[in-house]
Parts: sequence; C-alpha cells; structure tokens
Amino acid sequence: MSAVTNSATAIVLLVFGSVVPALAQSNQNRTTPVTVIGTATVRDADNPGRHPFHAELCAKVGETACDAPTKLAVGPGVRAVIEFVSASCVVEGNGVKLVGLGLNTKVDQVAVSHFLSADNPVGDASEARGIISKLTQLYADPETSISPFLVASNWTIGFCQISISGHTITP
Repeated sequence: MSAVTNSATAIVLLVFGSVVPALAQSNQNRTTPVTVIGTATVRDADNPGRHPFHAELCAKVGETACDAPTKLAVGPGVRAVIEFVSASCVVEGNGVKLVGLGLNTKVDQVAVSHFLSADNPVGDASEARGIISKLTQLYADPETSISPFLVASNWTIGFCQISISGHTITP
C-alpha cells in the first residue's frame, strides 16, 4: 500500500503486455492509498531453497590438455538444475567434423542424453574447433552424476573444456 501526496495522479503499470491502472487522488491536505492488483508473480532471488553452483568439466578422448573432472556428482537430497552451459572444443582426425557436445543426466531413474550444437565450428580436414554457449534447463536427480561427451565425426582425439552453472533445489 503506497500513498501519493501531490495533486491528482494516474499511474499505469505495464505488466507482461497488459496494462494495470492504479489511480490515486489527493491534494496537499490529504492522501489516498494506491492499490495495485493483477501484478505478475516474481521469483524471490533470495529463496533459501535454491543454492547456486558452477563447475568445470571435460569431455575428452585420448591424451589432451584438458584436466578438469569428467563428471559432476549431485549430492544427496538435492536436484541440480543446469541453467547455462558453455564450452570450447577441439577435435582432430582425418576429415573431422565437430557437431557439439552432450550432457548425460538422470531424473526419476530415466537416463537421458542432451545434445548441444557447436556454434559455427571452424577448421580444416584434420582439425575442428568450436564454441558452445547455451541457455538450458536440464535436471539431474540426487546421487546421480552429470557427465559430458563429445559429438563429432571422423575424430581420433579431442576435448571440450566445459563450464556449467545453475542451482540446486530440494526435490
């Protein structure tokens, strides 16, 4: 509840494409409360049930310079929500083509492979490089793991250095 203390005022709020009028009238000697109804629900950024996380992972085949872990364990009592994935990938081989990377997750005892395409991969017949940067909403249940894998053709050695971020919730 707010009060407006100047002369007649009209307030109009734009909420997700709809107009919600809120009127207040007053003069210098009196105030009238303003009530706004029909506003959009917003997420509480300080929700104590959400805990942010980020991690570095590596999807690789062969001996490479990528030394990050090859999987991320989800702790007991929490579900991981992956909101953003970015990666830098390099693959080598004869006629190699980089397609992207994947993330394996499990929810309700069902394992799923999610595929994320490389954005404009470049290279020649023996090496391909690419960047992956994707907004996601992927889930992994408590006491499971998140494991990445490369998606390419005709390759013998390669890796993706991967960064993931998101939050955990209580399922």
